[in-house]
Amino acid sequence: MKKTIFLLLCLSTFTLAQNDFRKFNWGDDIKKIKNLEKSELVSKEKEMLAFYGSLAAEDVLIKYDFADGKLCIGSYLFRNKYSSVTDNLKLYEKLKADLSSKYGALIGGDEKWYNDTFRFNSSLKEMAILSGHLEYNGHWENDRTQINLVLKKGKEYKSDLILIYRSKILYQLWFNHNQPSNEL
Repeated sequence: MKKTIFLLLCLSTFTLAQNDFRKFNWGDDIKKIKNLEKSELVSKEKEMLAFYGSLAAEDVLIKYDFADGKLCIGSYLFRNKYSSVTDNLKLYEKLKADLSSKYGALIGGDEKWYNDTFRFNSSLKEMAILSGHLEYNGHWENDRTQINLVLKKGKEYKSDLILIYRSKILYQLWFNHNQPSNEL
């Protein structure tokens, strides 16, 4: 009986020590994150904080999105230092391997084709991404979080690489707060 109680205490402590995004949990408030995040604050809005930081030795914009003051989404936008989509594709594959190691196998495929023009010529995948014909979207989940790694067409003939963490419970709250009003 004592062993069972000890094991349950250890498991509950381990579960509480897990963080959802960086060192924070879904539902944490803006003030807590603003005070504890060590990266450089670059933008603060009513329901959003953004910081410059790094992830996997890459420069990123770290974004926290809130609804009703509760953390719902965290994301990393890789600050496109690469002039070549090929380099972003290599980084996507590296991050995909790291995420698969941490969260398990990718859920579903990660190539999404919007136009078949370049689809059957693998040497033109970079052109397909830059044209908006192809997007990579890796997806993982755990009990509290949906994780998406996205490589897609960006601005000025570049590609965007984004890693998004979403609360399974609070995302709908954020989504409802960010829908345009239908009032006349």
